[in-house]
Amino acid sequence: MCVSLEAIFLSVFVLLSQNRQAAKDHVRVDIEYNVNLRAELEVAELHQKIDRLNTEVLARLDPLQHAGPGHPPWQLE
Repeated sequence: MCVSLEAIFLSVFVLLSQNRQAAKDHVRVDIEYNVNLRAELEVAELHQKIDRLNTEVLARLDPLQHAGPGHPPWQLE
C-alpha cells in the first residue's frame, strides 16, 4: 500500500510539473509571436521607406536623363 501511495504522489507531482511546463511554453510562444509580429512590421516599414527613397532618387534623376549628354547637370537648375 505504501508503494502505491508513493506512486500516486509521484504521478501527481509529474502531472503538476507537466502543467507548469505547458504554461511556460504557452507564455514563451506568445512572446515569440509578439516579437515576430513586431519584426515583420518593422520590415514592412523598411520596405516602404526604401520604395519612397527609390522614388525620390528616380525623380531627381529624371531631369538629368531628359537633359541629354550635352548639358552638364549643374546647368539644369
